[in-house]
Parts: sequence; structure tokens; C-alpha cells
Amino acid sequence: MSRKYYREGGAAAFRKDGKTLERQGKRWVVPDAVGTKESFPGIKLADGLNFLVPAKTPVGYATYLCRPDGRAEIIWPDYFNMLHNTSVTTDGTVWGIRMETGRKDDSVENKTTNPEFYVLTADGAVLTGIVTDGIVEKTGVAGDDLSPLRARGGYLWFNAGDKYLVKLNIGNSADLKLWPLPKIPRRGEYIAWKGAVSGTLDGIFITAADGVYFMDWEGVGKRIY
Repeated sequence: MSRKYYREGGAAAFRKDGKTLERQGKRWVVPDAVGTKESFPGIKLADGLNFLVPAKTPVGYATYLCRPDGRAEIIWPDYFNMLHNTSVTTDGTVWGIRMETGRKDDSVENKTTNPEFYVLTADGAVLTGIVTDGIVEKTGVAGDDLSPLRARGGYLWFNAGDKYLVKLNIGNSADLKLWPLPKIPRRGEYIAWKGAVSGTLDGIFITAADGVYFMDWEGVGKRIY
């Protein structure tokens, strides 16, 4: 994939010094960068093409954002790479995902794995360490069944296990809204097909057991066929 981006002019590569990222005459210095032999695909944000680059630090890893104006700044305190543990939603938001393991009580059997999200919005705003314990607790879905859908106006939206559309207030995790989704068929313990819920700019399409539905970002839904 990185070679494809490079051929099409949408990737940057490191110079032989291992710390200077370069693309079409623009340069960024990233000390102790990781993966310098590979090319790095760009992310189109409001200010132009940006690049995420992981690097080593004295205490572990961090991720730099290389902006079009030549700045290279640490935005997330962990390792994130566009080809591995990130995703991009329809609205242009980049989501870094880190899994956290914890327990609700002292029993070994009650272990849970909840994702922590790191967010880069389409307008270049950076959010770090968005915890999802409240979503997991209220919906009852497994943490690894949370899929990001949208970031806008101080809120984040998720698909919780194909069961709920979730709206989370970034500044107040207790401000959580849930809207049940139409029933999606499953085959045993596994979802019958991937992509039963897909995001658009205006809401989500749901391929349910009895038809196809559309639901907007405030939970107003209808069957369309």
C-alpha cells in the first residue's frame, strides 16, 4: 500500500540520515523515527497533506504529526502508523486505536479489553486518550466491537457491536446517548457479514434482518427498503 501511495505522489520517504522525512521539496525532522526504510502515506486534512510518523522516546514510543507548514510535533504518546493501528472514517477523521486490558472486579474471569482512541479530526484538531469504559458498560458489548464513525462539534460517534449508535461527549464521558439499531442477523457467535453498518456524512446505513435502514446522527431512523 505504501508503494502505491508513493507512486501516486501521496507518500513521503525518509532520507538516508534516518531523521528527515521528505516529499516534493518539503522536509520534516523526526528524531528516532521508526520504520524509516518504508514510505509513509499522507492524510488529507483541511490544511493539506499530513503524515503520521511513530518514533522512539526515552519512555517508549510517540507519534509525530508532520504538517504541511513544515512543523513536526508529537501529538500522541504511543506508536501509531497509518498502515497498522489506525483507521479513517467517512468524515476524514483519523482514529488511532490502543487496546487497554482491565477488570471490573477482582475475578480473573471478568477481564475486559476496552479500546482507547486517539483522534485527529479533518480540521487538524488532536484528541488523546478517549476512554470507552462507559460505552462498554452501558451497551454490554465487548470493547473490541466498538467501531468509530464520526467526530464533530465536541462529540464522537461509534457503532457498538452493531447493536447501538453511540454519541459521546468528549468533555463529559457521562454525557452518553444510545440509540438501538434494527436487528442485524448473526451466524452463531459471528456477524453474518461485515459492513452491516456503514457511515456517511449524514448518518449511517444499516443492513438489517428485515431490510435496509438509514439513521441520522441524532438517532432518527427509518426503513428505506
